[in-house]
Amino acid sequence: MNELVPSVGWAVVFGAGVLSFFSPCTAPLVPGYVSLVTGVSGDRFAAGERAHTLRALRTSLLFVMGFVAVFVLLGIVAALLGGLVGPARRLVNQAAGAVMIAMGLFTLGLFRPHVLRSDPCGELDPPAQRRVYALYV
Repeated sequence: MNELVPSVGWAVVFGAGVLSFFSPCTAPLVPGYVSLVTGVSGDRFAAGERAHTLRALRTSLLFVMGFVAVFVLLGIVAALLGGLVGPARRLVNQAAGAVMIAMGLFTLGLFRPHVLRSDPCGELDPPAQRRVYALYV
């Protein structure tokens, strides 16, 4: 029975991912993402040209493979670092907990160290502030 649990777990996670993909919040975003990744507009997809469909498939697969490669590498690095930290795991967990508590206190305004309050860029003049604002609009 223990061998059944991981396979059921993977199926549940996969099903949840498929459900979240087709949710009303994300479904309208899919055409824009596909157009962005493939470089092909929705009009050309509607025309049903096979060359555009193949290009979309190829570039989407490359995009997904890139994501998979990045996250697999991040997982390998995390596992290696976890192995190195193994003997000091308790100390690392306590230090990480202390940092999280300190950041929570900072968010609440109860702990304000100078390092987190300083602005390394200094004050911006109004034209520069408008340019920075325009970048985010």
